Amino acid sequence: MNHAKIGEGILLKRESSLPSSMALPLDTLEKAMNQKLLLLLKDGRHIKGKLLGFDEYMNLVIDDVEETKGETKRRLGKIILRGSNVVSISLS
Repeated sequence: MNHAKIGEGILLKRESSLPSSMALPLDTLEKAMNQKLLLLLKDGRHIKGKLLGFDEYMNLVIDDVEETKGETKRRLGKIILRGSNVVSISLS
């Protein structure tokens, strides 16, 4: 049985019907820990920051955050971002 480790000791069962070469979202986030991310949110804002943690719902803890909306930028520091607000995530 395959399991994916999430955060501090939480394990989720990996579906065995998926090809082993397929990258799962939570596995990809695990590899992105402490790296810079660029996120696009549903309302069009862009968030840049360092990924500190996440959970099975893809809620994210991000540090050194810079939010951009149109021409406006602001520094937010450390935030918790609800996963349902995220449209896309890329490594920057």
